Amino acid sequence: MDKPQEAMESCNALLAMEPLNKEALLIRSRIYAKLTEYPKAIDDMSKILFNNPDDKEMYLVRGNYYQEFTQHQNAINDFSKALLIDPKFPEAIYKRAFSYEQVGDFKSAIKDYETLTLLSANDLVAQQHLNEAKKRLFELNRESVAPRINLLEPQVFGDSTLKIAKNKTAISLREKLPMRVKSARC
Repeated sequence: MDKPQEAMESCNALLAMEPLNKEALLIRSRIYAKLTEYPKAIDDMSKILFNNPDDKEMYLVRGNYYQEFTQHQNAINDFSKALLIDPKFPEAIYKRAFSYEQVGDFKSAIKDYETLTLLSANDLVAQQHLNEAKKRLFELNRESVAPRINLLEPQVFGDSTLKIAKNKTAISLREKLPMRVKSARC
């Protein structure tokens, strides 16, 4: 009801009587997260997970807190634990892919987005993120110095054009490489 102080007091009163009350810890962690006190929110989630190690939803919540706190490696660990419990948990796959992107592991992000796309073929958002991750991976792998190719056949004209017959479906290219000549068929 957007009254975090009153909710916090209620949670603290309940936790004074039942220190491991899952619902009270979860609500208090959400209040801490809303107040951007992520270490306290994460601590409450850790208490829940200590007593509920097979709760994939709680790993997802704590992973979200880690993401918001920009601790992406910890987030990846929590999303991976959720996926050990349920390998087809789409939200954990999506969130882990995002964290992989943030730490620069684009290959793992793409793998997760591809998995997500297979699981939810109608998820346009997942497919869009997959395309964005592939573009970023391409840019990361781009050569810093563009390669230079000198063609011997067909002849290259001054404006960098080639003349090719309209009825051709394939052409042979001969390039000039330093110290040798190599042929290729396109």
